[in-house]
This record gives sequence, C-alpha cells and structure tokens, in this order.
Amino acid sequence: MGSADRLASTLLDGVAALREGRHAEAVARLRAVCDDRELMAAPDLADVRARALSLLAQALLHAGELREAEGRADAALRLVRTVGDTEGIVEITDLLTEIRERATKSQGADASMRERMLSASLEDLSKTRDPGMRAEALLQKATAELGAGNTANALLAARAAWETAGAIGRDRVVVLARLCAAHADPTTAEEHLGEAWAVADASPEAEQLLGPVARAAELLRLALPEAARLHVGGRP
Repeated sequence: MGSADRLASTLLDGVAALREGRHAEAVARLRAVCDDRELMAAPDLADVRARALSLLAQALLHAGELREAEGRADAALRLVRTVGDTEGIVEITDLLTEIRERATKSQGADASMRERMLSASLEDLSKTRDPGMRAEALLQKATAELGAGNTANALLAARAAWETAGAIGRDRVVVLARLCAAHADPTTAEEHLGEAWAVADASPEAEQLLGPVARAAELLRLALPEAARLHVGGRP
C-alpha cells in the first residue's frame, strides 16, 4: 500500500471513529493525517487537509482538548479561505465559535476547581475512599499547586497521585502526575520524564499518552528515551 493509500485509510478510520464517538482514537488518526509532511507540502491537496483539520478540531472539541481544537480550526479556516471554499468558511467559523464558547465556560469551571484544590489539604484528599477518585483528586491538586507556583506542594501531591494510580493501573494519571513533577522540579525532570515515557509506552492507551510526554520533553528541552519510535500523530 502506497503512502497516499495509507493516508486515505487513516483518514477514513478517523472519520469512522469520530462518528462512533471514539474521540481519542479519532484524534490520533486525524492528527496523523493533518501532520503528514507530504500532505502539508501539497498545495493541490489543501482542501483535503482543510477538511482533515476541521474533523480533527471537532474530535478535539469532543475530547476536551480546547486549545489545540482552536488552533486546528484556525488552520483549517486559513486553508478554506485560500481555496475559496465559501461553505467551508461558514462551517469552520461556526465550529470556532463553538470551541471558543466552550473554552470560556471551561475556564470559569477550571478556575473554580483550582481554588477548591488549593484550599483542600493533601491529607483530606488522601482519605478519599475510592482509589480511582483519590488518584484523580490528587492529580488535580498537583496541577493546581503547580499553576500557583507552589512546587513543593505540587511534588507531594504528584507523588501521591502516581503511587495511588500505579497501584490500580490508571496509566493516564501516572503519566500526567509524572509530567507535573517534571515541570515542578527541573533537577529531577529527566527522571520523571523517563518514567512517564515508560508507563505510556507500555500502556494500552499509548497512542493518547505518548504525545503529551513528547510535548513535555520539548517544553523542558529534554531528550526522550527511544524518541525515534514516536511518530507525529501516533506510534509507528
């Protein structure tokens, strides 16, 4: 199968996943299409990439990835304006409006959650009976403390989160807690990044988890273990 056929197959898989509500899978498939270098370099296929970007923005919206959703929709809008697709301009403008409205509401909810997590004690959160809920709450606490610049508190909460999550196989929480710790403490960032990568790479959710680890490595200017295995939009 040639590269064009593989790309078309990936696009169809992404569309099917989006229609069936498998949003994380749709994001992974559609990212692979949108970030394909040959497609990006083909001006005669600008309409195809615009459509893929629009679909990716929709999948990201449903997955709650609002910042990337807005960026992808903006890119799609620029392309449809370039090719003069009037219908596409209207459709993507409406999508952008929806994304921005959702982001505004989300920011208010996030601010309220951050305040609650900052006021909650680590001891009280650690008493949450359900381990899954406890792990999620501890991760939220770590993220809130990191955002407030309280790195020592962030590290304590992050450790509690990944230890709790690791015991019950919550790979996503383990990975995100390790990344939180990496941002909180530059002196141990490489260790935390390596642990995050190892958990993500071995997880059934690898396609969703490897990307955040790679983006954290880029922000922290650190090399990834076996970085060559990570391809844009998913695993090889």
